[in-house]
Amino acid sequence: MDPVALSKALRMLWADYASWLRFYFVSAADDLPDQTATLERLLQSQVDIGNAFEPFYG
Repeated sequence: MDPVALSKALRMLWADYASWLRFYFVSAADDLPDQTATLERLLQSQVDIGNAFEPFYG
C-alpha cells in the first residue's frame, strides 16, 4: 500500500474509533438502550485498527 493510501486508511480508522467512543460515552452516561450495540461497534473499531497494522507487525 502506498504511503498516502495508508495514511488515509489509518486516519479513517482512528476517526471511526473516536466517533464510536463518543457515541458509547453518550449511551453509557444516559443509559440508552443502544449501549450494548454501541460498545460492540466500538470494540470492533479496535479490532479494525489492529488488523490494519497486522501486515506490518504480524
